[in-house]
Order: sequence, then C-alpha cells, then structure tokens
Amino acid sequence: MLCRTALSGISALRAPEAAKFVRFATKKAGGSSQNGRNSIGRRLGLKRHGGQRVKENEIIMRQRGMTFHPGENVHRGKDFTLHASMDGVVQFTWYKQPCRGKLKSRARINIVPYVPGAPQPKRFVTQVSYEMRPGGFKLALTRRLFSSLPQQQP
Repeated sequence: MLCRTALSGISALRAPEAAKFVRFATKKAGGSSQNGRNSIGRRLGLKRHGGQRVKENEIIMRQRGMTFHPGENVHRGKDFTLHASMDGVVQFTWYKQPCRGKLKSRARINIVPYVPGAPQPKRFVTQVSYEMRPGGFKLALTRRLFSSLPQQQP
C-alpha cells in the first residue's frame, strides 16, 4: 500500500515501493548527434561531348531518368546510363515529342561513324556582354562560331 502526502511526491513513498518507479529524463543527453552523415557524390553527367570520338561500349552519359534519350548506335543500361554501341563520333539532336497534348523538346544522343578527313561538326560559343544604363545594366547573349573568334597571340 502506498502512503504519500499530497505535496511530497515520490520521496514520501516507503522504501521497497519507491524502487518500482523509474524516473525518465526530461532532456536529451548531450552526447549524441543527429547530424554528421553525408553520402558521396554519384558522378553523374556527361562523359563525352558532341564531336568527341568514342569507342564501343564507352559511357557517354550517366543520368537518373531519361533526361537524354538514346538515338542511333546508342544503348541504355538499366540505370539509364547511355553507352556507345559502336566506334564513332558523338552527335546531339533535338526533336519534338507529343506529351499530354503539347509538343515537348527532347534531346537525343547519336553515334555517327567516324570518317577521317570529314568536316567536324560546327562548334558555337555563347558570349555574354553587358551595357551599362542609368539604373542598371542590360545583358546581351551572342552565339558565335568558334572558328570565327579572334585568336589570342602568345
């Protein structure tokens, strides 16, 4: 039988019965941390760019989901990685595909056979310039052919 007074709490319990009660902490112990975990990067992204030569079964793109679709002479692995099916040159093409009543632009990666002496695909460079105005500035993006840029003299 418990005998306790109204204000004394557990201290008024008899000794054998007081051992049955366990007091729980009201604050978490300071020794543990919930932070400090971090996973390593997955090394996703483009491994071979447009115009680069690739060998058979070489990885072109590592991705999650179908960001880039496989085209001619390209096959897709089970983790959506795109591989070259033959030796050749990487080529990017864009096409429109109907999706929910609209046309959505999709990127496709192709491998075209390498022909020595054939003209290489044109490479473009985007240049950013700005014009100062009274209240700010205006950005202008221009796309130029890489070969038409002025070459720096050593």
